[in-house]
Amino acid sequence: MRIWGYEGGYVGLIEDKKLELNVHLTDKVSLQAGSLLKVQRGETPKDKQAQDRIAREMAKAVARDRLDILYVVGGNGTITAADQMCRYLAAVKGQHRKPVRVVAAPKTMDNDVHFTDVTFGFRTTVENAVEVIKRIHLEAETCGRIAVVELFGAGSGFVALHASYASGEVDYVLIPEMMQGSLAEKKKELDRAVARLAARFKKKGHAILVVAEGATTLASDLGGFIQGEQGAKQDAFAQLMNRLQQGLKKHFPSNQPPQFFTSQPRHLIRSTPPNSFDVDLCKQTGKLMVDTALAGMSRCVVSLWKNQFVLVPMKLATTGTKCVDVGGYYFLSMMEKYLL
Repeated sequence: MRIWGYEGGYVGLIEDKKLELNVHLTDKVSLQAGSLLKVQRGETPKDKQAQDRIAREMAKAVARDRLDILYVVGGNGTITAADQMCRYLAAVKGQHRKPVRVVAAPKTMDNDVHFTDVTFGFRTTVENAVEVIKRIHLEAETCGRIAVVELFGAGSGFVALHASYASGEVDYVLIPEMMQGSLAEKKKELDRAVARLAARFKKKGHAILVVAEGATTLASDLGGFIQGEQGAKQDAFAQLMNRLQQGLKKHFPSNQPPQFFTSQPRHLIRSTPPNSFDVDLCKQTGKLMVDTALAGMSRCVVSLWKNQFVLVPMKLATTGTKCVDVGGYYFLSMMEKYLL
């Protein structure tokens, strides 16, 4: 048996950049930060022809290396690409002339994969974000300012919402799910945020707003999240800050509105060692991925769902993005405190 890890994910698979793995190399990895195999965001074209071309290249690489099993670890985009590749694997056999099996695991700190209770990486990210928020709160309190903290969350606000609730220090939170309506509805939501920040500042002399980056772009003239375009996202963040400042002037007509400072600790909250919950979840998921493939199952995702490990067809797991239920108990519990 030979086990390879492809460096940079699918890019490494296509370009034949691989590392032979053994227990001596991987024994200590589970407790470390970062990735032994690195991470590289590959080409994600929206054009179907381009998607098919990449899927065929992946299938050819599987045939080139005579793989029996391909384990895929990642979020919606990674699992979708694996599902597309599986359509071209029918003619590709493993070295023992058996069909190649492809088994995935949902790994994303955003926690936005369907049919999962929680994805590994999420709990660690929330824990780190809570620590950042506590430090930002101390700075805001000391300086008498309003702090705006932007966290990851392109299409769903699980990280921002859970970190805000757990910290106990956040005065308002904006997530993409709150900014999905018309322009008038988005403006009302921003007005509510401004009113809440103004009220909290008047009461205690400082305030904190947490915003997910997807909500930032939805609140701007851009109207949506732009993957990988850092300049556009920074422009959206600047627009949001300007609108918050202009809104606060209405609540402080006789004197100068509060000063702001901002923090975007997004990469800092994920480049850390996993906590014990994520290590445990990762090990259980990995073992079940192996068991699933050896049992002959393929084109499926090993997910923790309804507190049980289940197999979800890839096509079903990638039917959109899992989002925060704004009518659910957790979200309403968070928003309830903002009425106080």
